[in-house]
Amino acid sequence: MTRPPPSARTSTLRFRQPLVVGLVAVLAAIVVALGHPLLKPSSDSAATPATDSSTLLPAPSLSDRPRSHAPHSESRGALDEADGVVPDGVTVLDDEVPAVANLDAELLDALRRAAQDATDDGVTFTVNSGWRSAAYQEELLRKAVAQYGSEAEAARWVATATTSPHVSGDAVDIGPGTATDWLSEHGSAYGLCRIYRNEPWHFELRTDAADRGCPRTVRRPHSGPEDATVTGSERGQTMATQMDTGNTAGVAETVATSGATELSEPSEPSRPSGPSGIWRRGRVVATAALLLGLLLLLHESIPNRIGNLGSLVETFLPWCGLFVPLLLAGALLRRSATAVIALLLPVVAWLTLFGPLLTDKSHPGGDLTVASHNVGADNPDPVGTARALAGSGADVLALEELAAEARGTYEKELAQAYPHHTVQGTVGLWSRFPLSDTRPVDVAMDAGPLGDAKPAEVKMAYNRGMRTTVATDHGPLAVYVAHLGSVRVNPRAGLASGRRDGGAQSLGQAVAAEKNERVVLLGDLNGTLDDRAYEGLTSRMASAQETAGAGFGFSWPATFPVVRIDQILVRGVESESAWVLPATGSDHLPVAARISW
Repeated sequence: MTRPPPSARTSTLRFRQPLVVGLVAVLAAIVVALGHPLLKPSSDSAATPATDSSTLLPAPSLSDRPRSHAPHSESRGALDEADGVVPDGVTVLDDEVPAVANLDAELLDALRRAAQDATDDGVTFTVNSGWRSAAYQEELLRKAVAQYGSEAEAARWVATATTSPHVSGDAVDIGPGTATDWLSEHGSAYGLCRIYRNEPWHFELRTDAADRGCPRTVRRPHSGPEDATVTGSERGQTMATQMDTGNTAGVAETVATSGATELSEPSEPSRPSGPSGIWRRGRVVATAALLLGLLLLLHESIPNRIGNLGSLVETFLPWCGLFVPLLLAGALLRRSATAVIALLLPVVAWLTLFGPLLTDKSHPGGDLTVASHNVGADNPDPVGTARALAGSGADVLALEELAAEARGTYEKELAQAYPHHTVQGTVGLWSRFPLSDTRPVDVAMDAGPLGDAKPAEVKMAYNRGMRTTVATDHGPLAVYVAHLGSVRVNPRAGLASGRRDGGAQSLGQAVAAEKNERVVLLGDLNGTLDDRAYEGLTSRMASAQETAGAGFGFSWPATFPVVRIDQILVRGVESESAWVLPATGSDHLPVAARISW
């Protein structure tokens, strides 16, 4: 007696054993990747940018500098939003705020394009200062003069109305720190450049930056007073004090006026103190990848209580792999290392679940060829279908969905190739070998209105399951033929599969009670074997396609198969090969397998 082959469920579990080790390693890598930004201090925590000690005069302390001109500051006097005062929470999309609306059109367009892309990384741009009126700028300068005692000293801290790029609408101060870090790394692609090394919030438009990169930053003589920024409660941080000059030439002129030493040599932009952008970017894609991986890994945990959601997902589970290349494209587009690493989870999960199906597991030889075909009640060419099946080389042929008007056609066309046959309602078996002990099998069939009250001979016309013994040259073989109830997907009710699930349970009980140790089940089960509804069958029998086929063996619909619902399961015999036969006039494809003792 040969060793019974492992069940389909056991084989699947065996395939999944490497999943444990692989996924632990993958999850560890993903946690490290996603945790990378959390392990380093964010630039948001740096309240004040460092000043350069090489300058002539030390910067006054915050308490010595002019007071902030935040929206609630008393020092603003009659100035209001019309002069460029920025209320709390303003973004680059707020057209009704003059500080935003009066910015240079090209600068504003670049800011909005950058802000839209930054939202994918969870970064929001707020405007601390944008366009300002000349009166607003002059007021800032007057207050600086009052603070420092002379126009020359005040000019070190606040630009004039004629030199400030804010007055011309050519500069914007962005917050919070996460936004300035994002722009420091990605801004050149939009033409947005950080001009001053010690003013990371100040950006201007350089239209050639996308091709040539941003110019080198230069250092202000000092960080200036808070002339247009806000405090921590308003932006989530305490912005450093800032100076406002029109351009680098203006900086040099200001230094010359005040007798300061020359500016330090231009330097490259300092790197953000937070994590590298390739780790910060693409978190939406990374999250989607993780969710996809968890779906593949934990699909058996999805409950069926609501619309049989678990069974619906399992029916199309292999197709979840199509999301991997889409997410990979998104990860590459965002240049996100985090998303790429996160994609390892669904890739490993999918390959562990379905990778073995991609290889050819067939073997030469075999003692008996079996085939199954749902011929379709509406088949327009039963003669052609019967002749194609007769020429398939099958020794045992199971047919499902036999219409009463087509039964005679199949019996006539198959008689020469198969001298033995039996039909039980809508299912039948044709064989080259004698048949015996034939009987119908209850698969929760639908006998129509008042079916339970109908006599047995009337209900037989609706029968969709049978069992018979085939007297092969190698001994008796119990063969079951079944056509389980159809399923429907309803937007409100979900997957309606109650009748099918009941039939699968009844069929599993019949196979469990079968005394013959060698059993073959042929039929249209209206579901994939990943569906938990078939646990009663897959725990006792092995799928010929999974153990000896090549590929998924999709069988429905015939015009473009996307799922395998026509099955061949075995117990007590070995599957040597399994394949899908060419299309007939049915909406299903025939399936076949070669078995041995």
